[in-house]
Formats: sequence, C-alpha cells, structure tokens
Amino acid sequence: MADHIDPNSGPQCVLVTGGSGFFASHIILQPLGTGFIVHTTIRSPTREKEVRDAIQRYGEYDQPRLSIFVADLTKDDGWAEAMVGCSFVPHVASPFPSATPRNEDDLSIPA
Repeated sequence: MADHIDPNSGPQCVLVTGGSGFFASHIILQPLGTGFIVHTTIRSPTREKEVRDAIQRYGEYDQPRLSIFVADLTKDDGWAEAMVGCSFVPHVASPFPSATPRNEDDLSIPA
C-alpha cells in the first residue's frame, strides 16, 4: 500500500470497514503504525469503546488518527462521511444476522 504514496502529500487516509471485527482490528493496526489516518465503521455506536480497547490491546497507536463512524452495510447512512479523504478501502465488514438467513445471498450481497 505505502509503496505508491507520495511522502510529500501528508498523511494518507484509509477506511477499514467492519471495525469491530477480528480481522479489521488487525488491519487497522498496520496503517496506524505507518502514519496513516484511519477511519473505520461500526454498526452501532455502542461498539466504539470495544474497538478502541481492542486496538489499544493489540498495539500502541496514535488515537487522534483513528476515527470511528457508524455505518451499516444494509443502509446508505454514514458511508459518505466515513470515506471523506480516504484513498484506500480494505472492505472486511460482513452482515451479522440475528437468525439464520433463508438464502445465502442475504449475507453475500450486503457484504
């Protein structure tokens, strides 16, 4: 990722979707550790502390460079704001239904 970035352009921004997930928390650490600004998404604002605690537990990071946005894969709200200034998007969010879906497309299409 960083090989194609102009070092004179200032910090780059990346959006990592699904910030409360296991994979996302590890992906978030990589750009934070190399000076990126990181945006991430969560479905519910109640998950923000959990995400920040996980990132802190896995490694040190510059907290002001991490912004958390509420955005759900099944809705348009929040995505435009989360993308502002971002050049890269590792998309690792996936829907998490409360019941077993009737059709596999109910999971794969939103993801």
